[in-house]
Amino acid sequence: MFGIYTSFVMHTHNICFYLQSAMWQSRMELTVDQLREGSETVALQLKVQATKQESLLEGMDIVTDMNTDMIQKTEKLQMFISKIFSLVEQIGYIQQSFYDHFTTYEMIMFYIGCLVVTVISTSFSVVRKARCVILCITALSIVLEHSLLHHNSSFLIKDDLSKCRVQKQIRRVWLVLSIVAWFKSFVLFGKYYICY
Repeated sequence: MFGIYTSFVMHTHNICFYLQSAMWQSRMELTVDQLREGSETVALQLKVQATKQESLLEGMDIVTDMNTDMIQKTEKLQMFISKIFSLVEQIGYIQQSFYDHFTTYEMIMFYIGCLVVTVISTSFSVVRKARCVILCITALSIVLEHSLLHHNSSFLIKDDLSKCRVQKQIRRVWLVLSIVAWFKSFVLFGKYYICY
């Protein structure tokens, strides 16, 4: 009986082991199938990611090329702009030099004309005494205009429009003082010559 019992226990143990092995085998096959499906999914995702990464690298190459091209064009543009600024500075210097020379020549011509008019208008004996006063006023106007407008007076007069206004005012004052001196001489000394 002990032999039958032992044989039965062994047979039952073998059946249990077989059932456990079968169950383990089926779970293992299911797990391997899931693992294979997961691997296929991951492989597919890796292929998609590799494709995306390749297109991203191609895009980065394009962007790098565009960036390099943009840097080169920016450098060329900076050189062009610096040349333009240099030309503008040169034109400004030439314009200022021309303006300074023009105003100097214009001032010389104006005061030469004033001196000629003064000499002619004071050539009569009645107003000859006003010539000295008018010439002094003219000299003072020349000195004042030249010192205010042409000798580093940028702290006084900032722009060309202001310079023109100051120049006109100086010349108006000269004209008024010259006319006053001429008339004063005419009135004072004219009576003297008329009376005698």
